[in-house]
Amino acid sequence: MSEAKDEKSLVVKNAVGEYIRAKDLKVSSDLYDEGGLNGILKKLLDAACERCKANGRKTVMKQDL
Repeated sequence: MSEAKDEKSLVVKNAVGEYIRAKDLKVSSDLYDEGGLNGILKKLLDAACERCKANGRKTVMKQDL
């Protein structure tokens, strides 16, 4: 099993799937992987954490996004 498979997903697959299916579309399983939503979300959150630290705070806020 790869390292990426061992990591916990930050994406709620059911909620994302429902959102997309409500638009009459289908969801590919690779949408959620490290190269997809989960990877994008992790990069976004990592950048937000760095900005928070750079501003001398311990609380990540929406302006850090």
